[in-house]
Amino acid sequence: MKKILLLSLLLPAVSHARSVRSISTDDIKMSPVYLKMSHSTVLRFEDRPKKIILGNSNYISAEFTGNDVSLQPLDTLNTNLFVYTEKHTYGFHLKVGTKKHDDLLRVRWNDRSTVVYKHKKVRTKKIGKIIRLDKDLTLKISSAKYLDGGIQIIDCELSNKNEMPFDTTEMDTYLTRNNIKLAGQRSAFDSDLIRHGSKARLRFVLNKVQRRGFTLNLWKDEKRYKAVIGRNFL
Repeated sequence: MKKILLLSLLLPAVSHARSVRSISTDDIKMSPVYLKMSHSTVLRFEDRPKKIILGNSNYISAEFTGNDVSLQPLDTLNTNLFVYTEKHTYGFHLKVGTKKHDDLLRVRWNDRSTVVYKHKKVRTKKIGKIIRLDKDLTLKISSAKYLDGGIQIIDCELSNKNEMPFDTTEMDTYLTRNNIKLAGQRSAFDSDLIRHGSKARLRFVLNKVQRRGFTLNLWKDEKRYKAVIGRNFL
């Protein structure tokens, strides 16, 4: 949930920051962020965050305002964080209780079309499966990503051809196998509304890599849309 923070409360923490870093990232890199108990860490982005996914919201308190995301650990357990902006998706490993910590982290985006990166711990498998859900909605299952620590990501896009905007906040999205929800999953759209001729990104984050096929489920207004992702795509 977004919480409005007074700028006057943020400025002292930034101006007296003991540890300020700048990092460059892309859509598959998972960057470490070092947190400290009883301290807040601010992530500052070039574009405005719209939505965040925490691996476990019980362990981290997260607030965002403007281009900043403020994090404060509630426990010493590590987790992950995904930040959605208008143009990009950022991934982070949140590490708590190490010898170092970040007060302010400036996050910059790198265009992989001009810079080549070598990520030995990240594997991406393109899927590119397009499913017509109804006459207006089309789902594209773009790719599956495999991150270190056993994290699996399924990236999708939902397109709307209806003249009326499609409200994603009223849609329930989840993955199942044999009608049973997969454990340890989270999902989020990067936009609350999909206007005519537009699309929104949908991301599923799984805490355990799935090698067997499963079903992607989307519920809205008592109507269920389904898309099967076979093991050959994983």
